[in-house]
Amino acid sequence: MIVEDIMVREIFTVGPETPIREIARVLVDNKISGVPVVDQDGTMVGIISEKTILHKLHPGYDNLYQYGPSAYSYDAMEEAGVDVTNQTAKDIMISPVISVTPQAPIMRASALMIANRIRRLPVLDNGKLVGIISSGDVCYEIFKKAFHLE
Repeated sequence: MIVEDIMVREIFTVGPETPIREIARVLVDNKISGVPVVDQDGTMVGIISEKTILHKLHPGYDNLYQYGPSAYSYDAMEEAGVDVTNQTAKDIMISPVISVTPQAPIMRASALMIANRIRRLPVLDNGKLVGIISSGDVCYEIFKKAFHLE
């Protein structure tokens, strides 16, 4: 089975100049965990996940690992959230993006997600975004086949 067989073709996207607040609104309103960033020509230039935004809101988050969870007041961290009002997609997006082509085997997509600890892969055809595939999509298909669940 190939990626094209199971990829989602209706994709929410944002542009590089989209404010972070609007990106958060897209994620919340559509109950999705990430969104591709595309330029005016439809070329994918980055990707943003909910985790990307959380890291930006709380830059001290990395220190949590260094000093341990008991050293922080989580209520204070939430109250002191960083002001991201003037920041846009291009300021926080992950780039370059790990991607697959529509003709890639779904096991390759699965291997890429596992190796890179990511939950979604954009599907690109000549640099243009044509779909997206999630770890859930891949697991569903692999499990159906491996365990004869149809």
